[in-house]
Amino acid sequence: QRHAQTLPAATADSFKRIAAGDDVSFLPCGHRFTPSAVHMWLKEYAAHCPICRAPLPSKADHDAGTSV
Repeated sequence: QRHAQTLPAATADSFKRIAAGDDVSFLPCGHRFTPSAVHMWLKEYAAHCPICRAPLPSKADHDAGTSV
């Protein structure tokens, strides 16, 4: 959780360990999060992975079949 220290406090609280049976969202870089945490991050902060900062494709990229 060393990366959570660089996140805003409210966001860091959302990025807790994933427990067995939890729903999981995977980003293209392979990092996984609970859907509510990653959706909040993407909506309110940035269009990149909160861990490795890998850019995420935009909706236009996705619709066009291209990637970052």
